[in-house]
Amino acid sequence: GLEQESTLLRHDPTNQMKTLTKVPLTPTHLFGEGISHYSIRQKSDPQQLTGNTITKEHRLIQLTWKNKVGKIYSLPQMDTVKEFTYDTVTGEGWGITFVEH
Repeated sequence: GLEQESTLLRHDPTNQMKTLTKVPLTPTHLFGEGISHYSIRQKSDPQQLTGNTITKEHRLIQLTWKNKVGKIYSLPQMDTVKEFTYDTVTGEGWGITFVEH
């Protein structure tokens, strides 16, 4: 991303990486930086008759460069689910990773 130009893009790898979805980072002054896919494991409601199954909810997590704002997006919709603040030694957000346990 760039200031005033950061976007989330979803591409189709089977069709020459055609852009399927383009979502602007808001507010537009944010500079999108590190982003990672992650998943949340959730147990189903024990009151349900189907048993105690585990499902995964897939999301994206993104940091901004200097604004100390992070965002979590739903997948595949790419809607903002949560916004949070963070701090680092340098005051900048560069990269983020996820390792499933």
